[in-house]
Amino acid sequence: MRFTSYLTKASDLQNKKVDNFILSTSEFGRFSSLATESCFELLKTGREERPDAKYLFEWDCLQTQGVFENKVTALSEIDLNLFDGVRVAELGAFNWVLENTTLPIHLILENGHHNLKGIQTWEKHAGKRLERIVLSLELPKEVLKKYTSSLKTPVELQVLGDLLLFYSPRSLVKNQLSFDKDVHEKKWYEAKANSEESPHRGFTLIENKHGSFMLNPKKQSLLQVLDEVSESGVKFLRVDQRLLSVDLNKLTFSQENLQNLLPNERFIRGYFKVNKTDKIFVKLKNHRLQRRDENFVGTVVDVKKDQYVAIKVENQQMKLTLNKRIEFATPDGKMKSMLLRSMKNISLEDIDSIRDEKIILVPHTSGVSVKTRVNLAEAHI
Repeated sequence: MRFTSYLTKASDLQNKKVDNFILSTSEFGRFSSLATESCFELLKTGREERPDAKYLFEWDCLQTQGVFENKVTALSEIDLNLFDGVRVAELGAFNWVLENTTLPIHLILENGHHNLKGIQTWEKHAGKRLERIVLSLELPKEVLKKYTSSLKTPVELQVLGDLLLFYSPRSLVKNQLSFDKDVHEKKWYEAKANSEESPHRGFTLIENKHGSFMLNPKKQSLLQVLDEVSESGVKFLRVDQRLLSVDLNKLTFSQENLQNLLPNERFIRGYFKVNKTDKIFVKLKNHRLQRRDENFVGTVVDVKKDQYVAIKVENQQMKLTLNKRIEFATPDGKMKSMLLRSMKNISLEDIDSIRDEKIILVPHTSGVSVKTRVNLAEAHI
């Protein structure tokens, strides 16, 4: 196994376990903050202090045709031949590097390409120029084994870093937030968001010049199962420390060391152990989550812990009164039951039955989240 990581400052070179360093600039790397001059200063330092290591230039942002043309123009100021290879994630960039350089290429397929035949097509297209394929984190261990044994090119997998849930080259964050004028001129925006579809909270939203990103609240780590990663045929293990607030030279690539450095972070293995992508379909078919018109009351639209659950009444024919039992069907398939001891309207007035109310407030019950369906329970007893 060989470790690959990002070179963001000179002290990163002290980690002797890493022998492949990735560099980029803020113009080409979606999470890079380096200016072009700083990038080449680090490259020079690396060549002097770690001449044994490889140094790779990364161009991993998505782009429209106009932006792509601007990137090609900007490349005229960068001597790519100073690097040992180029990493690309966008297929237009992949073809440009293939046609305009003689450098080895690392093709980043983390944003998709779960189809083996598709990956093999790109492998055939690049031929001997393709030095490495970076596979998606959504491929479980057994699939990885199949792919690595079928591909001719060595495979790389991220073993520590953030889990990217969504990426778009469009601006989706800045315009939704209220900023002072001078803040709008910043190059990096970050916010937290909660799901309206489920009880999940704390998603990190990032926007920079390359677009908008949504990250899982939990970080990804396969450090506890590196032997299994190696057994699956993966040759290169990538550590992305850039958003983890930890120095690369302090990492020993063990889970214990990681937890000591980041005690407040929660780490998951993602899809490596099992593919859960079809679990949602089981929930969608769950009878508890289906709308039943004969006893359907409405949907939870707000929850205030220890105070109330706000229900949007969507069935005006429902004769819901005090001392009847209602049933909550949460988005993740859990069931909660409650005897109605009190109800209020949005004016916080006590009511004993639903009349013309569009929203009613009932006592808070734990485990109920927004989007939970509410049904009259008697029909199911």
